[in-house]
Amino acid sequence: MPSTAHIRYALSSNNELFISCYHEPLACVGSYSELARQHNLPKGGTYVTAKVDNNEDEEEIKKIIINKLKEIKNPIEAKTIISKITLTADVNLCTKSRDVLAYFLIDDSLTDFYGNKQIVRQLESGTGKVVEEAIKYYKANSFRLPIVLKTKSITPPKDKQYYSSSTGDAASTKRKDLEETATPPENSLISKGLKKDKEVIKKGTAPEVEEAGRGKRKKIEHSAIPEKDNVIVSPLINSATIEHSQLLDEIVRPIPSFKDNKLQSAREAEQQDEKVIRPDLAV
Repeated sequence: MPSTAHIRYALSSNNELFISCYHEPLACVGSYSELARQHNLPKGGTYVTAKVDNNEDEEEIKKIIINKLKEIKNPIEAKTIISKITLTADVNLCTKSRDVLAYFLIDDSLTDFYGNKQIVRQLESGTGKVVEEAIKYYKANSFRLPIVLKTKSITPPKDKQYYSSSTGDAASTKRKDLEETATPPENSLISKGLKKDKEVIKKGTAPEVEEAGRGKRKKIEHSAIPEKDNVIVSPLINSATIEHSQLLDEIVRPIPSFKDNKLQSAREAEQQDEKVIRPDLAV
């Protein structure tokens, strides 16, 4: 594991101190950039590093990182009153391996650094197992400082997040696990619509139709409404973006029957004959 902590920080217009602290420079840039976007912070912030000489010694890691955070906070605090501190960091910051937690970031070791100020800690890892271990460690102890533990994944279905309320009471905490699903939720509009389609559909051999956007004719299976003839099916559109009623309108479109076409031709012939018999009707 890298033994250098990359840190970017800035003070917002309402005197909130934001600090991003990661052992990968790109992760640090990404985290700070998101904070800057959300809170209108200076682009790039102020960049510093903290070198850990021996990352197998947890106490040394703790001492070096906390001292660096104090170096950041103290000059700012000498000029203004910091209203709040937000820290985003690796949950295994500069430890000897990915599965070793930086316990001083999870427990109340930062109390001396933050004092009695409002504090938000968001600790992350790209490995779900590491986040799980951090959650277990936090819940097994009665720590006072609130915390957010989450994966670095930006895809919501894969994200696992644990949030501790501002009271720090483990009994009042909640955990949100979002599991990846390949199908719509059971009670969603689309799910209900698809089930309704299956109830009324009878499989058959479709007429040859021109498939949208491809410019070629292709046989496809279609939905045939019972007791109705001459039903043509257009290719399914993206059902996730439309209402079910719209989906049915797009799927089933009646076309004129052969009898209707024949009747229309007969009427046109009669009208033409009438124009010949009565010149006043001619154009």
